[in-house]
Amino acid sequence: MEAKNKDRREIEFFAKFVLCSNNEKNPITIPKEEIRFWVRKIKPITKDNTSLRDQMEKEIPHFLYFLHHRELSTQKVSRMWFNPADLETPALYKIKKYNTNKIEIELATYCSEVMECLNQDQFICCVKDLWEVIRESGLKADINHVRNILRDSWGLQSNRNSDYTFYRSIIDLVMVMYNCQEGEAIRKLETYSFSFHWNTFVTPEIPNNKKQSIAILQVKPLTHPALMDYLNERCINTEIAKKFCSEVHYSVKGKSYYAIGFKNNSAGYELRNKYFKGCNSKDISYLKSGNSSCLVFEGFIDYLSYLSLKNNPDPVSDIMVLNSVSNLHKAVPYLKSYQTIHAVLDNDLSGKKALEELRNLVTQSDIVDQSFFYRNHKDLNEFLCEKSTRKQQKLIPVKKKKEGLGYEQP
Repeated sequence: MEAKNKDRREIEFFAKFVLCSNNEKNPITIPKEEIRFWVRKIKPITKDNTSLRDQMEKEIPHFLYFLHHRELSTQKVSRMWFNPADLETPALYKIKKYNTNKIEIELATYCSEVMECLNQDQFICCVKDLWEVIRESGLKADINHVRNILRDSWGLQSNRNSDYTFYRSIIDLVMVMYNCQEGEAIRKLETYSFSFHWNTFVTPEIPNNKKQSIAILQVKPLTHPALMDYLNERCINTEIAKKFCSEVHYSVKGKSYYAIGFKNNSAGYELRNKYFKGCNSKDISYLKSGNSSCLVFEGFIDYLSYLSLKNNPDPVSDIMVLNSVSNLHKAVPYLKSYQTIHAVLDNDLSGKKALEELRNLVTQSDIVDQSFFYRNHKDLNEFLCEKSTRKQQKLIPVKKKKEGLGYEQP
């Protein structure tokens, strides 16, 4: 306690505060581990009652009598009396959820939207995909931060491990199931890393070749404003994207959606929007124009990034878009005919493994690793985005500070 013109002194104090607010998400800051708050959402009054205050005053004696004579419904289990679990309410959960860090909120929102979009209560993806979601949202975080949120905050465990020795006992099984080489089997196992199930952990199974759940409804020229905004966020030249991509409307379990579509060799489409990454049939996309060299990309966003960097929709090389490094074996028969192959792959473990496997499978060609030019970035699109940001910053005029009365600046 501190009074005017007097020394401050401490006194014992105990009180309970009742806070009222119309802000359901963030009336106060309540950390996730906090157990001292009890939050209830009170139903609003549906009709005006001009005598409400008088009626409440008349209730006071009855309420006091109730407090003095009521029987307690709970036993004392802590210094706060209540078991913390007894204080958990949907209203408290909403506030705690809002008070989590922005990266965790972005991850939770994305996972919730994907499950709602697919009409599923679980989905499977790897840490790398979630990290890309965070990066595309404009938040800064490394992949270990995302992994820590999944493990420590959400209590999820990895069903598959990227470590080679972990797979040694099941690699042969995957090779038989998918009729693939050892390197591809490892990448398939790496792809399915975490299973997300709201409040419940579920162990996923390796997917079988069941009927595709994505049905293409309409394919038309790329014009939708939301898709154009997504391309601008990725710093992709929209005019170039219109030449190579389409606007694809599709349905999943009766619900309709739309995405940027990039056609593959199976006449299917690689689908991409801000919240979804998938396809209706997985295959490579081979664009042949009769050149002696070929550019190899992991995904079509990297291909569009390359064209945007060059500002040229007509490259002088043939194009091979894998649409997944697991499709490399499908591309090998086409790539063997080229004198020079330029590998524009990601700067991560799967990209390096794919480059090594490409060199082992296509020995007669000169394979050039182009990732050196964006060695400080995850992939070519990240390099493009940073370069575009620097370019925009240079275009912003800078006002020079006045020198004042002629004195030197310190």
